[in-house]
Amino acid sequence: MLPRASAGAAALAVLLLALGVVFALLYHAKNNEEHHSFNAGARAAYSVHLTKGKQYELSTPGGVKRLDSEGIVVGSVGCTYSPVGSGGSGPLTLAFLGADTRTVHAIATFQSPVTGRVHIQCTQLGGAYIDDADDAPGDPAGLFILLATCAFTAGAALGLSVLYRRPRREHTNGGGHGRSDQDQGYQNLLARGPYD
Repeated sequence: MLPRASAGAAALAVLLLALGVVFALLYHAKNNEEHHSFNAGARAAYSVHLTKGKQYELSTPGGVKRLDSEGIVVGSVGCTYSPVGSGGSGPLTLAFLGADTRTVHAIATFQSPVTGRVHIQCTQLGGAYIDDADDAPGDPAGLFILLATCAFTAGAALGLSVLYRRPRREHTNGGGHGRSDQDQGYQNLLARGPYD
């Protein structure tokens, strides 16, 4: 039977692991709802709100490395913008990021030529993701996966510490408190001698 302190720690470990499961489920639910380039299976938003003269990043899942692995030259990507509701379109001037970029998904930057809702379409890309658009949603999925990781780590560490500190079961025989049956038998044999 565990001491009270160990029992409390074990209960806390179970609670943390349960919270980790809840946060992991929330992560999967929110990850499927978001429209960022880093969300697995996400689709780019049809239109985003931009501000004229402000710089934004153009992203695609996997970024420059994925395009390179598919044989697509980043500099060959061309994009057009179309203000929603006003008709017309025009080319979007891009400043491409090099192969040594540290970004994971961004492939280029651009300055918005207009203010308002804009539809951006690019050749050779499955979708044009503007993760830093004015109306870009937050990233609760990222928060939930962080919380899940912390909860699983803390719960596992606490649970292992409880198992490590659990006292081993020992049998007492006569006055030999704390001695196992095997140790007590060995002591009796020495007391009797080999010829008794």
